[in-house]
Amino acid sequence: MKLRNPIQNDMAFLRRTLLGGMLDALERNHRQRENLHLFEIGRVYFPEKDGVREESRCVGLVKAGEASWHAAKCDVEAVLEAFQIRGAQWERLDEASLAWAHPGRLARVRVGKLVLGRMSEIHPRILGAMDCESRAAAWEIELEALRKVAGD
Repeated sequence: MKLRNPIQNDMAFLRRTLLGGMLDALERNHRQRENLHLFEIGRVYFPEKDGVREESRCVGLVKAGEASWHAAKCDVEAVLEAFQIRGAQWERLDEASLAWAHPGRLARVRVGKLVLGRMSEIHPRILGAMDCESRAAAWEIELEALRKVAGD
């Protein structure tokens, strides 16, 4: 969704994911540490439905170095455990659905019909463009969805 009067030209659109900013931070910082973990909590926006813009608060993490699809999945499972969420199901997604995702290593997590978030390894092409030689993985969870299914 394009803004009519952005603060800067490179900030002309509302973001639909936290990942863009976290990948920018990874690009600026990956040479400083062998293993790097970056997180953000913030708002993302979705296209209007019936004239109403949808806004969601999310938490996301990007990790580089000793990072893999399995490591990202373990991180998400630790978050679910901390919130006493049971019955989570993993569902593989089409690798073409997100340009930043490594082919075959993209999934979403849900409880019943409620999607909580998604996770993936970062595509090697993206990492190569930022001269990052290590593997990297990322995940993002919608906080409102997490709250709806959290235990007491």
